[in-house]
Amino acid sequence: MVSVVKRNLTTESRRLVHEPWTSAELGILRRFARAVIAGRYSTAAAAVPRCQAALAGRHTKHSITARLHRCLHELGQPVLNLRWSPEEKAVVDRFARAVVRGEYPNVGEALPNCQRERRRVAPTIERTDVAVAWELLCRAYGHGLARRKHLWTDDELRLLKRHARALADGKYADITTAARHYKAALERAGLAVRQKDGSICARISALARAMGYVSSKVIPCPEPKERRIIAGFSRALARGKYFAGRRAVLDCLHALGPAGLKWTQREDALATLINTGARRLGWKAYGRWNEKDKATVRRHARALAAGRYPTMIAASRACLKSLEDSGHKNLQEMNVRWRLSRCFAATYGRRWQHTWKPEELRILDRFARACILGRYESASAAAGDCALALKRAGLSEHLRGGSVKWKLIRRAHRIRSTT
Repeated sequence: MVSVVKRNLTTESRRLVHEPWTSAELGILRRFARAVIAGRYSTAAAAVPRCQAALAGRHTKHSITARLHRCLHELGQPVLNLRWSPEEKAVVDRFARAVVRGEYPNVGEALPNCQRERRRVAPTIERTDVAVAWELLCRAYGHGLARRKHLWTDDELRLLKRHARALADGKYADITTAARHYKAALERAGLAVRQKDGSICARISALARAMGYVSSKVIPCPEPKERRIIAGFSRALARGKYFAGRRAVLDCLHALGPAGLKWTQREDALATLINTGARRLGWKAYGRWNEKDKATVRRHARALAAGRYPTMIAASRACLKSLEDSGHKNLQEMNVRWRLSRCFAATYGRRWQHTWKPEELRILDRFARACILGRYESASAAAGDCALALKRAGLSEHLRGGSVKWKLIRRAHRIRSTT
């Protein structure tokens, strides 16, 4: 639904961007451009809100900003963020090839000369050093410059191999534990931890596998007494006493204590063992959807289209309750919502979207006209008061997320275009 609103809003914004500018509006723009040159505004972006208010909101901020920069360029000011001209591209390309050939050790050393030459061929276009350096780096990569990475030093590799060997020998319970001990060893050796945790774990795992490490060693085979207790909870899971293996972990740990046993591995390893035993007994993590379940989803999709549910969330929760009452277990609300939205689109040929009541639209129109008259700086500023008015009127179905703001913007555009 959010994607539909954003798509409609983008279409409306494009229409406003291409709306023709009148001579009076261009005069207002030139007045603000002169104010920027005179120093009354720090940047052109700082002048946009007052300029938009002076234009009565007929154009979007993006359109006003682009036109204001054009006016500044016409008045002799350097322009930022223009497209790269062929002359600039030729200069940057020449220096990028020089970096690849080794005439400069890196992009930073080539940047001053490149910027000086670029200003010579395009004196009216101002670009920051960051923008030029980024363009230079991208073109150098395109010409074959090797991408730099955080390479491992000899000391780091030596410690990595030591901890990978310890992991392969079973001294660590898992890869995460080995990575934690590796970082501690780096600190004891006076070395900084330069790599991310994911890179460390991946490197230790690769080295340990080359040394004969098998991931199944992370969950060692339990003792006979432990297996009997775990098997009991697997049977309870298969009977439906628990939603999943992780829900039975706490009870299983309590059952191991009186028997004089202590689980020394991770809790998710115990959940995996419980799930494995339950699957051997026919337990399935997710039940298959039969025709009766599909008919339930179609019934709630029709009820949603008829307006019996105010939102997709309310319909999905009602559908979930019906499915659970009919015996469908281990369902999640997001799964039901996804199936309900697909069923609605397949039945009616469109995605479901909120339907606003006439009394809601009247409140929205009141605040939209206030935005047009300048009582609020923007629709975003009016969205809070509009949402409060909807809540006081007992109309709170669309108060989640940014629904009020986006709808208010669209209503303001619609009223402005029809008056």
